Amino acid sequence: MSPNASAAATAQVMRQVTEELFNAANFDRLDELVAADFLEHSPMPGVRPDRQGLVEMIKRGREGLSETHTQIHELIAQGDRVAARWTTTGRHTGRYLEVPATGREITIHGMSFGRVAGGKLVEHWTQVDTFGVLDQLENDRTN
Repeated sequence: MSPNASAAATAQVMRQVTEELFNAANFDRLDELVAADFLEHSPMPGVRPDRQGLVEMIKRGREGLSETHTQIHELIAQGDRVAARWTTTGRHTGRYLEVPATGREITIHGMSFGRVAGGKLVEHWTQVDTFGVLDQLENDRTN
């Protein structure tokens, strides 16, 4: 496989994880997209850093935010590594980051990095603008 084809395949895995797991919550595709020995280097507090923890993290997010959608704005891959800059939008309809539901629409900005092997995501790191999210949840910007 050429380096360009390898990078394209790596990018496609991140794209599919985003669409199938985060956007569609289609956990039937988990085994196909995420390695059994997956390691999350940036797990949510109280969530295991493995494949089941990834599912739990997505489900917890969907409990606090309805109508969620993640959009990848930039996706860069080289070899087995991939980087994505993304936003997630949703309505705050349940407890999220310890803040009771406000009904507000929020936007979460973040970046994720992954390592892919055998066509599956095997490692993942993420950085989220948590202060920006808390500001949106705690401060009414409609006035």
